[in-house]
Amino acid sequence: MKHCSKCNGDRIMQTSSILTRLLLSVYFFLTFLFFTGGVSYGALVSLIPFAVPYDNKCLDCGHMFYKHFSGLEKAALFRFSVVDQCVWAFAPCMLVITGLIHFFPYTGLGRIAALPAIYLVNSVVIAAGFKKRKFINRGVSLTTAILLTLLISILLYPQEFNPPVVEQIWDLTFGK
Repeated sequence: MKHCSKCNGDRIMQTSSILTRLLLSVYFFLTFLFFTGGVSYGALVSLIPFAVPYDNKCLDCGHMFYKHFSGLEKAALFRFSVVDQCVWAFAPCMLVITGLIHFFPYTGLGRIAALPAIYLVNSVVIAAGFKKRKFINRGVSLTTAILLTLLISILLYPQEFNPPVVEQIWDLTFGK
């Protein structure tokens, strides 16, 4: 059983989700694959999220401390902090980028500059989606932010000799 080192209380709560760590590990693996084009020992970087200790909070005294994984409790699986929610909101963007790389592989050197730019812009858009606003519902704001990240990912994705991705998707969908 976990106990607080400050007050010896036993009401301890893990503040971040194990599932988020798993998703972050998948992000690292996919990013490594996107930049290198293959899987080697360097892909072990995707295990980093599991090595970082989890932050825990004592509900009696409020003391924060760090501890490694302590078991598969249901509450630890589904307790999402704001950072966890941002990581999960980035999932559709990662799926779109994965699809773009798979279906439109001819990017040339543009991928080296475009992928970090896409990650940065989409991270800012998602963070802005979590910002509280007076007149806009948070769900509407977050949904709009996620849809914007999908659009940004498609628009910023480079093509070396072929037409832009949007034009190729349009031609595949509706024909020339």
